[in-house]
Amino acid sequence: MTFHHRLIFIDNEANKSYLSLKNGDPTMNSSIEEVASSPPKRYFNFLDEVLLGVEFKEEVESKEELVNALHQHLKDIFPNKQPGIHNVLETNVISPERIEQRQRTLVLPNFRDDGVTKQLFFPAPKLLTIRQLKYTSFDEFYKILKQAINAFEQVYVSNTVVKRVGLRYINRIELSGDALDWKNLIKSELISLLKFPREKNEIARAMNLLELTREGYNIRFQSGLFNRDYPHPVVKREFILDYDCYSTEECEIKEVLARADKYHTEIKSLFLNDSILTALKRRLGEV
Repeated sequence: MTFHHRLIFIDNEANKSYLSLKNGDPTMNSSIEEVASSPPKRYFNFLDEVLLGVEFKEEVESKEELVNALHQHLKDIFPNKQPGIHNVLETNVISPERIEQRQRTLVLPNFRDDGVTKQLFFPAPKLLTIRQLKYTSFDEFYKILKQAINAFEQVYVSNTVVKRVGLRYINRIELSGDALDWKNLIKSELISLLKFPREKNEIARAMNLLELTREGYNIRFQSGLFNRDYPHPVVKREFILDYDCYSTEECEIKEVLARADKYHTEIKSLFLNDSILTALKRRLGEV
């Protein structure tokens, strides 16, 4: 989740992994060996990345000893500690003729795993972000969030008030075939924009933006043909489904996990019930 509200699109780190179902144990008997010898059914995972964003009310305390203490709690998940240096330039207008500037250097956590598939970092001095690329399940991601948030609460005791919590899922559905043919995969409401131009080969990008307001949180939903080759016409069959769910009320850091769980439920419902059709659900193993 980022609070800049821009489409994040990772060209070279897209998750094209498969989740396999194992059918039996080939060491048991011949009948089971026959079943096990059949190619396992494969399900696609179209998630580019999942992000949790926690924006604090106050700037996070900058101390190297705090960074080291947090890393000790989390080094089993994020073994690599990178320099997390922020240079903040502050401007103070004293009068029309007098402007003072000073630069501050902040030291904040920036941890990642060996494969750079999981990361905890601060893109801004108040914004903690936990990011996972090779996502398999919310249960796995939630365990990472729980350990990270609990450790942060223990170490950074002065940062307990959270201004905003956000959870973001970015799906990039990549298939072979006609780049503009999504009629049996994506809900018609989300691809109606493709009917507008008379000359389909002129389409270079076609993105929808929908913002929903709910009690205590908002949802920003982007979908369509982002087109990595923009401004050239669309030639690859790729469709973006980007769900950004974020709070509109302050809370304590101990409430972050409950909100993440709630937002995951909302996003999953929007994805399965309001965005994709049965043919795509079969590819995902949802039916």
